[in-house]
Amino acid sequence: HTRCSRDWSSDVCSSDLPGIGDRWTILPGASRPGVFSGFGIMSRSMRQDAEDRISSLLTRLFPICRSLTGPGNRETLDILGSIVPLVRHVVPSGFQAFDWTVPPEWHVREAWIADANGTRLVDFAVSNLHVVGYSMPVRGRLSFDALRPHLHTLPSHPDAVPYRTSYFDRTWGFCLSERQLAAFDPAAEYDVLIDSVLDEGGVLDYADAVHVGAEPREVLLSTYCCHPSLANDNLSGLVLAVLLFDWI
Repeated sequence: HTRCSRDWSSDVCSSDLPGIGDRWTILPGASRPGVFSGFGIMSRSMRQDAEDRISSLLTRLFPICRSLTGPGNRETLDILGSIVPLVRHVVPSGFQAFDWTVPPEWHVREAWIADANGTRLVDFAVSNLHVVGYSMPVRGRLSFDALRPHLHTLPSHPDAVPYRTSYFDRTWGFCLSERQLAAFDPAAEYDVLIDSVLDEGGVLDYADAVHVGAEPREVLLSTYCCHPSLANDNLSGLVLAVLLFDWI
């Protein structure tokens, strides 16, 4: 499906692959033997296989609650380590890392806001974005006026749930859409629960992998796994880095 000149001097190829278009530019040297030979030129079956692997990994990782620390990060690294040979490392909470200190390890098991009938208006079980990252534990019944400063929305995006963290300031909160907030009765009281732990004896987990190539040059692929269910901000980088490493 792809046609290039045989002397590898051409910097333009043409293709009849669907979605690619008639012609695209190859960067100088990109299609020469030994220098990413054939990079970006894929058959239908190769492309479908890549898309399937990306979709499968994204789907598997998306529901996991990740933060700066915690069991969700370890679960994520377990999954990624089944694809590439990761070397795992831990740094203890309280460790001075240049200009910041590794915080306590955060665990959250359950979190919700319920009305007087027990109906949960906001629930961590529905989306892990609903809890402000590193929220301290809370249990009680609050008036709407007392609860309102702990509710975070994006008024300009009424259907969106924002992502918010507080690694070093001891506080708590919930993130919800403007439409969810509109369902609250300002005259009512609400039951609030955040079942969380801030473990001063915990750790921060990270990992790396090294692929030894044929040339002395180094290429660094860096990404992070400290965000929860955010596909474009966090998971796209994780999936790309791991599958690219595996492909190499």
